[in-house]
Amino acid sequence: MGTADGWALMGAAGRDRRVRGRTLAAWTATVVAVVAAVALGPVLWLEVDEGATPPVSAARLPAGVEEVGQERQCGSGGCWWQLALEPATGAQDDVLAAGSRETCAARSWIDRRTVCTGVQLHGGRLTAYVRYQRLSDLG
Repeated sequence: MGTADGWALMGAAGRDRRVRGRTLAAWTATVVAVVAAVALGPVLWLEVDEGATPPVSAARLPAGVEEVGQERQCGSGGCWWQLALEPATGAQDDVLAAGSRETCAARSWIDRRTVCTGVQLHGGRLTAYVRYQRLSDLG
């Protein structure tokens, strides 16, 4: 094998390494894009879907209350569940004090949509609401 043949073989090996490097980079970029789409897709979709409501089971209700009714309501900026609550006898003030602030948390470490729950007096009745927090709510 002459010197020219040796250089040709080394050139081919170098090209193979570059092709493998580009292939690895393409696969890595594809995996990152798919993971980002799965993680961020539902969060971003909330900005488009104003009718989205979390499941009622996602409500973080204070201790000592029982849900006695639910109604889906919609208004400017989205929809939510309005829950009628029945506190234990004499516990309404305690429940209001415990739940008067809105609390928000992600549904899970995979589903990053934020669910917010709040308790309030509405027309003399104790109620709670459950809604998704949208990115546009943060501004």
